[in-house]
Amino acid sequence: MHGIRLETAGPFPEDIPPPPGYEGAEYLRIPARGTMLVHQDADRVLQEAPVPVMADETPYRLPAELRELAPAALDAVRSGTVVFNDTHLGLRDDLLPASSAESRPLRLVETSYFDHVCSAELCQYTVIDQVTNAETEIRRIELIDPGGRLVTLAASRVASIIGVSALAFTSDDLLLMVPQSKNNVASRRLYAPSGSGSLDPADWQAAGDGASLQDILVRGMERELCEETGISPDDVGQTQ
Repeated sequence: MHGIRLETAGPFPEDIPPPPGYEGAEYLRIPARGTMLVHQDADRVLQEAPVPVMADETPYRLPAELRELAPAALDAVRSGTVVFNDTHLGLRDDLLPASSAESRPLRLVETSYFDHVCSAELCQYTVIDQVTNAETEIRRIELIDPGGRLVTLAASRVASIIGVSALAFTSDDLLLMVPQSKNNVASRRLYAPSGSGSLDPADWQAAGDGASLQDILVRGMERELCEETGISPDDVGQTQ
């Protein structure tokens, strides 16, 4: 394999239609951060009733093509800082009922931070062959289906880790924010939500047998909040 370098690609093209079942979804572009696909029905699903989940018995495996790019991907994200390969929970199905009517309960799968970096995070880059100067946009391969639409989570080959963030308000109505140091991989030297990170398998275990997706999300949000602020779990009054 020739030597390669990674260059940040431009904003995600908003002319790519959403996946089947995501009709009505909208792109939300955040300057210098990225592009999100949002749908009001996702909020509705999470607020209406508990969403059942199950463990996917097939572990996540990084595709061979992406595994070849792993060293470059890890170097790009690390940028001189120390990173650790934690275990996380990923989502194997789509939350919107119209896109995965047969996928209840939703499948959760164990994956890792490095898998995420070498698949989902890699989609923000253009890969350039330093000998031939050939350019490859990973997102065109991994995030867009043969019909030119976004892939569903169920069809995606990237590690779809579930991220969680919490905004914490004190009993006297103050909002807690967390300053990120120069060594943080994400939001370096910026202010971040009160707690932010990704779901761990331990969050599912802590939520107990029969836990819903919402139960696991709350466990993860409260854990991240306590880890990043030093707040005791006993001081958390309510999470919505």
